[in-house]
Amino acid sequence: MPFMTGGDWSVGINSPSSLRQVEVLAVLGRGLQKLYDEVVEEGIPEHLAPFVEELEGQRHAREG
Repeated sequence: MPFMTGGDWSVGINSPSSLRQVEVLAVLGRGLQKLYDEVVEEGIPEHLAPFVEELEGQRHAREG
């Protein structure tokens, strides 16, 4: 198997591609956290409340 070198073939924790992936994942994580916070802040729409209450009841019954 031939050994290939160069920036495009770098692998490992400190490779440019790995560092870029960490940056991208960090940006995605912050974006998802912001969206989650906004959804939680809005609360549950009234038309979904009965479903959520049913799920909560089922969970309490299992844990019960």
